[in-house]
Amino acid sequence: MNKLLLFILTISSFRLSASAPGYHYILFLYPKEIPQDKELNGSSFLSEKSVLRREKLNIELSPRDFPISESIVQSIAQNAYLQVIHRSKWLNAIEVNVQSRSDSFKLKAIPSVKSIRYMGHMKNEPIPVPQKPEAIYYSGAENLMSLKANFNTSEFTEEAYGYSYHHNQMADIPFLHRKGFTGANIQIAVFDGGFKNAYQAKGMEDLLSPSTFIHDFVDEDGSVWEDDRHGANVLGFMKTFDPGSYIGSAPFARYHLFRTEITSQELPLEEFYWVLAAELADSLGVDMIIGSVGYHTFDEEELNHQFSEMNGRYNIASIAANYARSIGLPVICSAGNEGNKKWRRIGTPADALGSLCIASCNSIGEISGFSSRGPSYDKRVKPDFTMMGESIQVHSIGGHYRGNGTSYSTPTFAGGLACLLQYGGHIKPDTIISKLRLTSTHSRSPDSLYGYGIPNFGLALYFLGYGGSTRVSEFQYPLKVTQFKDLIVNIYSDTVQTIQVEMKKNSSGKSKIIYTYEVNLSEGQWYQNYDMMHMPKRKWRKKAKLKSKESLQLTITTQKNTYSIQATAAP
Repeated sequence: MNKLLLFILTISSFRLSASAPGYHYILFLYPKEIPQDKELNGSSFLSEKSVLRREKLNIELSPRDFPISESIVQSIAQNAYLQVIHRSKWLNAIEVNVQSRSDSFKLKAIPSVKSIRYMGHMKNEPIPVPQKPEAIYYSGAENLMSLKANFNTSEFTEEAYGYSYHHNQMADIPFLHRKGFTGANIQIAVFDGGFKNAYQAKGMEDLLSPSTFIHDFVDEDGSVWEDDRHGANVLGFMKTFDPGSYIGSAPFARYHLFRTEITSQELPLEEFYWVLAAELADSLGVDMIIGSVGYHTFDEEELNHQFSEMNGRYNIASIAANYARSIGLPVICSAGNEGNKKWRRIGTPADALGSLCIASCNSIGEISGFSSRGPSYDKRVKPDFTMMGESIQVHSIGGHYRGNGTSYSTPTFAGGLACLLQYGGHIKPDTIISKLRLTSTHSRSPDSLYGYGIPNFGLALYFLGYGGSTRVSEFQYPLKVTQFKDLIVNIYSDTVQTIQVEMKKNSSGKSKIIYTYEVNLSEGQWYQNYDMMHMPKRKWRKKAKLKSKESLQLTITTQKNTYSIQATAAP
């Protein structure tokens, strides 16, 4: 038998039965007993790529990595009143389905069960017939793969991006592509409610490649093409490669699709499916997880999360996100669209210590009213970053249209991070993320709206050691600002030199210099204008505040070039 097929059969064997209508519970088990003669390198239950990731980052296997004992699963399955659905090795838990809530007393009495949690009542709904793509789309997949193979990095022009240029350029992502970092060889797991006909969208036909792994945790089948289309829209921001019309943020990455959402209902059970998808993604050896999904309120009011639970460690999806991050697997989550609703705050797993929570802004960098607010309950900075997600161009089967949501800001960020992971295969993901924070618009004063703000992926490439000459960010953010600390300067010096920095305020056609100084740089040194932060507060208030239609201009003169950066207050 083919080795890959054998591996897939092995990791898929954790399920015993398809999801079913009824009352679903998670049974948390007593701690695992790890057999001493068990193969300790993980090769029997993890892919080679997953094992190599751990080895590269010096991460040892933990009890979470080992499967639940088959004898325990079978002993639970022998109880006639329940149906075993899934098992989670990370949570050391088993999902079961019963037909009466009164059976919960029996569940508590099972010897191997430490505690139980009710996950909601699943309704009896028809399961759609898995869709089989027509032959013509497989031809389209081959054509797209050929186009990618022959595309030159110099062809990543503004015209090539078409509808997707502005939101990608806000984060300097095209610069990565022109340098050859397109997400190639990076595997991304995408969690959503379905990817209806995604392979029919222009520039995504190669989803039909055999390298795409697909699993539906709701209907327990290998098709996601007939389910909700939200995931297809999310995917388009990363994967699309249609030069002249639309290019995603990581067009050459490999994508694996997981359906974790029950779109007709809102149940905590979906959080458990998120956990299962994360486990399977890790077992496959993916490099990143993205989920434009979040949870806080459910159909059954008794199951609603409280804000006090959003501490990054309580909810099961957050527990899984934390573990994924600890084994070198970045988790990207949407902040949510509750900013102008009663809940207002982020949900889970966006609250996790291990997740990167992405907010939404408009085309000039102002936070979207709908974008969910932070911080987490324990006062950590959330969201983590901000990307454009308001009135943004969505790529779909029918063409392009403007849409709104943190679901749409999140994938652009994820694709940019995939490109940096491609460059920094030798660098720990947490290091890459820390450098990305330094490039972001609110890096000096992260808050509960923007987090660290809009990142500059191109500049982060330099922070990570990519060679080059003196460079200031290729794109400056047309942000609404109120003080010049919001103008971020990052300069790499390729020689010993003295640079001059000058700040002007422009008002009613007149310019006034409000700050000037010199900086001595050595070869290979980065300059960041943090020293501006030490200006006395009175001078900040008096000189740096902007009124309507006023602007600030920062001029940096190096040995070779003069750079001018300007930001204008919104009218």
